[in-house]
Amino acid sequence: MKWIRLFLLSALFLSVPQFMKKEFKLPPIHAGIPANPEWDTPTPSDEILGILDQPFVYFSHGNQSTVFQSEDGQYVLKIFRYRRSLFPIIHDVKNWFKKKPKQNFASKVNKTFNAAHIACTKGRQFTHVIFCHLNLTKDLLPVIQLKAGKTYTVPLDSYRFALQRKVSPFKDTLLAAKDNPEEMKRLIDSFVQLLLDRSALNIRNSDPNLGPNFGFLNGKAVELDFGNYHMIEPNIQIRKDEIENFMNRFEKWLQYNAPEYVKELRLKRMKPYDLQE
Repeated sequence: MKWIRLFLLSALFLSVPQFMKKEFKLPPIHAGIPANPEWDTPTPSDEILGILDQPFVYFSHGNQSTVFQSEDGQYVLKIFRYRRSLFPIIHDVKNWFKKKPKQNFASKVNKTFNAAHIACTKGRQFTHVIFCHLNLTKDLLPVIQLKAGKTYTVPLDSYRFALQRKVSPFKDTLLAAKDNPEEMKRLIDSFVQLLLDRSALNIRNSDPNLGPNFGFLNGKAVELDFGNYHMIEPNIQIRKDEIENFMNRFEKWLQYNAPEYVKELRLKRMKPYDLQE
């Protein structure tokens, strides 16, 4: 009985933070995170400032960012949203029971910001991230309006974010093209080519999910989720394994949703990948 009471008390204690969560809250500023020269990016152009000169409306949120869509529907603003634990002891206790403990705050921040920097520099052609702001600034960026139930006035100099072109969902786009063989083949070609081109730059994405990670823009594949981007040393086997993992998942999806195009993908997989160190 004593152990049962202890278990119930622990479960209640661990669930307290969940009850304290609000439906929406602006991401924290985290002014205490030190600037890192490796995260510097070029000063925003007049084009970027023009894009930011419009309201952005709440779209979604994930583990790494809160996402807002531009009023013109062409861009998304991903404001990074890591929060320090209000109950660090609880965080440690939870990690004791997990096979894969969560990273601490500093490790998560470094991982995400390094990935974002790759996405808007070396990997820009794959992600269509057109600007990122990873070190806080002063009098560089505009004050904008964010709408989420109510309107928030936000000085972008005080936030870390990535500005990315909005893409069409990966699976929805493919399903819409099922009855158009030429378009479907172009989409498949584009997805395969993205994997090969990214691999050639030794950029790896350790998250193998298809639907949440990819999309299409004007018929070209885009890797919209770059949160697990990282650079690797030139290694043909690692690169080949990652490409094969994505291909396997894509083929499995085609088998269930567009089996008439599985042969098309298999023909591409039969060709040797031109991977060089």
